[in-house]
Amino acid sequence: MKVGDKVIVNPTLPRLHDFVWGIPMEKIKGKIMTINRIGDDDGTFYCYVEEEVYVFPCSIFIPAEGTLFLAIYERRQHEERR
Repeated sequence: MKVGDKVIVNPTLPRLHDFVWGIPMEKIKGKIMTINRIGDDDGTFYCYVEEEVYVFPCSIFIPAEGTLFLAIYERRQHEERR
């Protein structure tokens, strides 16, 4: 993953975790976020995303490109503009 990539929370994580660093999983799952910056602290990569004020471990994200979730999201956006 790199800056500018669209990402979503890995869909298998919500079943494993209710919170990520004290942030309710319900607040971030199902949202498409854009990586604004990537940091590295002691070998752990952190993603700064534009849509939230939080910093997350990059390991919780998967690329949104090519996922059914992104296709549905884009279709809904197109339908809302009509």
